[in-house]
Amino acid sequence: MIDCREPEEFAAGAVSGAWNIPLQFVQSYGLVQVLGMDRIHELLSERRNQLVVIYSNTSAPFSRCRALCRWMLRAGHASLPTARIRRLRGGVAAWGHEMQHPR
Repeated sequence: MIDCREPEEFAAGAVSGAWNIPLQFVQSYGLVQVLGMDRIHELLSERRNQLVVIYSNTSAPFSRCRALCRWMLRAGHASLPTARIRRLRGGVAAWGHEMQHPR
């Protein structure tokens, strides 16, 4: 799970185990710089058979979530198939499970 909200929003409550990859940081510094080589390796090697679920507060047509999905698909067009990328329908607001409060 990738949470593309701002760090303050992530700190207020996030899906357990999610990575915080704010869209604003990706736009400013690039996906590789923000994700880091360890996470890229994890996505492409160790977790290559798992879905990549991206979420923000809501999952609207022009949401941060949708924008980050597009960034990831463009960046990983050969190594990250479209079928692996998903948006969390309804965003974190619709998440029906326990939230963690990262420090």
